[in-house]
Amino acid sequence: MSGSEGPVDAPPAVGRNVAIAIAIAVTAVVAIVIVMVLLGGDLLSGGGGGST
Repeated sequence: MSGSEGPVDAPPAVGRNVAIAIAIAVTAVVAIVIVMVLLGGDLLSGGGGGST
């Protein structure tokens, strides 16, 4: 953590908002995947045509 990943001129609020946005997006994707698994994968296998 010695080197800064983002530009030094950017205010900390911007980096925080980006981190929150990424966290929300990842959480949403994980939640959708969990729901699909709980539904028995009907959205993946049944909705996708059941090619597997």
